[in-house]
Amino acid sequence: MKNLVIISTVGASLLTNYARYVKADPHRFLDSIDSLSENELKSLEKSIIEYLLSLGDRFIEASAELNSIMDILRTLDISAVKEIELMFVISDTKQGQLIAEVLMEFINRHIKKFCDKDLKVYYDVIEGLNYKDIEHATKGLPLLAARIATWIKNKKSLGHEVILNITGGFKAESIFVAMVGLLARIPVYYMHEKFRKAIRLPPLVTELSGEYEILLEIIKSFYDSYVRSD
Repeated sequence: MKNLVIISTVGASLLTNYARYVKADPHRFLDSIDSLSENELKSLEKSIIEYLLSLGDRFIEASAELNSIMDILRTLDISAVKEIELMFVISDTKQGQLIAEVLMEFINRHIKKFCDKDLKVYYDVIEGLNYKDIEHATKGLPLLAARIATWIKNKKSLGHEVILNITGGFKAESIFVAMVGLLARIPVYYMHEKFRKAIRLPPLVTELSGEYEILLEIIKSFYDSYVRSD
């Protein structure tokens, strides 16, 4: 049996919703995370998990990633799936690390399964992808595209089904990830906050539409060269 792999970008919705829950200004709260120590981050991680647990069955409302992933899974036939892998692609920031740790801990301890299928959770940090300034954000995007292409190629080579969820993250990040997924001819989903429903983006038709491995290698090689020459 194959695994279902959902690669998901990650945004700040969980942190901003938690900030509103504790009646803090979301922007100031996000900025304050940069100055936290490791112990303070661990304490905040526990508090956010307690916040999610306090929501009961409504926990998905606190996180765009959880909301969209659960909606995607509800639309799929996973009867032939052995295991569901959730891979979160995060920015090289304390905020990204915090969100990823919360999601991993919450899913591993409090969700564990979906329709009797085990959920395996992990994340990948895109080095250099941060928001200190425009230069840092721009330099991280090529590596993001190359890394996504590598993940898709590796998982497909193992016979797994791969899906991209581009709901989280800033717009340029979503665009880069969507481009890779559409060229690789794998399902790409996006959930808009107003619709509360994950939609699958229409596929692209290209002259190499059936040669996804070639396209992924081209993307990876191009962006790897871009990063090395910078």
